[in-house]
Amino acid sequence: MSKVLLFTAAGGALLWISRMLSAKQMSENSVIRILRPRVSKTNWYGLTIALDVAVDNPTNKSVTITSPVITLSSSGQHLASTPPNRNTFRIEALSQSMLNSVEIQLPWTSLVRYAGGMLTKFQELPDGQRTLENLAVPLEYKYTTYVNGVLYESNPERIV
Repeated sequence: MSKVLLFTAAGGALLWISRMLSAKQMSENSVIRILRPRVSKTNWYGLTIALDVAVDNPTNKSVTITSPVITLSSSGQHLASTPPNRNTFRIEALSQSMLNSVEIQLPWTSLVRYAGGMLTKFQELPDGQRTLENLAVPLEYKYTTYVNGVLYESNPERIV
């Protein structure tokens, strides 16, 4: 009886290690990209930014990921994020998959707080450098997702 338990425990440990290594490989090699960031609507509460989410799986194993929670920030300051949900997606091996489109509500209070800093920065620039390009809002995103049950959080990447 103890040998059966030992083999069962060893098999379970091997399965768990295999899943961890597969998820680690997927998280290191996969790419979750944000495509076509755009303002989809404005209302009294703020701007709604729509983003298309694509996942590349260059590994030779299919994986299951949860819908990523995407967080927008500007110069390291949190602006808004998507609500977490339990949707899961199966990403086949050596493939590129489009996930659903997500919308992030940016409240006016977040934008007003940032606009004051932009105006100060704009006034400090010399006359020759006062262009719309220098006034652009630096937006970054990062995502958090579960890959085969293992949590993965990306480094911030610049959108604008």
